[in-house]
Amino acid sequence: MFLFKSCDAVVLIQAEKKNGKWVKSNNPENVVVSFAGTDLGKDPINDGAKGVSSADK
Repeated sequence: MFLFKSCDAVVLIQAEKKNGKWVKSNNPENVVVSFAGTDLGKDPINDGAKGVSSADK
């Protein structure tokens, strides 16, 4: 899983292992987004947005 963090949001995306290295998946199945002022640990449904990439729909 890769973590991208900015001042306002955190994005977790699925990764896969290729040639012994972890790389970002071209077709992630799960993406989790959290925004500043939210707590995914306390309220994952309302404080986080979980979705599937449009290519997988």
